[in-house]
Amino acid sequence: MRGNIKKTEKIYAISDLSINTSIKEGLALTSYESLAMGVPIVSSDVGGQKELITGEVGVIVPCLQNEKEIWNFDYSKQEVLNYFVAMQKIINNLKFYKSNCRKRILSQFTIDSMIKNMEKEFIELVQNPDKEKIENGKQLAKNLSLIKELISSYFVSCQRQYEWLCDEFNSKNIHRLPSRSRALKKRQFYEHTLEYKLKHPVVVALRKMGVYEDAKRLLGI
Repeated sequence: MRGNIKKTEKIYAISDLSINTSIKEGLALTSYESLAMGVPIVSSDVGGQKELITGEVGVIVPCLQNEKEIWNFDYSKQEVLNYFVAMQKIINNLKFYKSNCRKRILSQFTIDSMIKNMEKEFIELVQNPDKEKIENGKQLAKNLSLIKELISSYFVSCQRQYEWLCDEFNSKNIHRLPSRSRALKKRQFYEHTLEYKLKHPVVVALRKMGVYEDAKRLLGI
């Protein structure tokens, strides 16, 4: 196993196919990347994968697990066989699949085409508003206090996990601070604000929901 790789284009460049065995996805970024680099994909049938992966660029495999079974590694023979057959199909027709991959991205999944599709969606929403969804949104807006309480409860339950993640992050990044005495740098780093203990997008989300200060107090920051 190669572990975490930052320059993924080098891996795609020497690959014949990509395999996605997820049991939960929206639409995997690796699928876009793979096809853009001319690499066919074998993917489980989850999320929106089959909206991108057609029979010309890869194979969709039935997902035989559900999300609750994520830690169950006792895979059935049928599940393994499904992936094997899909991989064999691509390898036996590799030139055909590879020739279609980048075309798939350029024809329908460029930034320009996505902007046009998004614009169509907004126009459709404005012209034909979904009354049921609007009503659901109004009802949710009446329960902001409950939502904030649930978020706060989540932070309380995950405090130890956050502390562990913070320690891991700190130990790997403390050397990147401005050069002063190591003891002073370490003390300042560990006493820093929530931005250093949670990733920035999370901080932004917490502020928008109005629970940023509550989260800081709950985590003892």
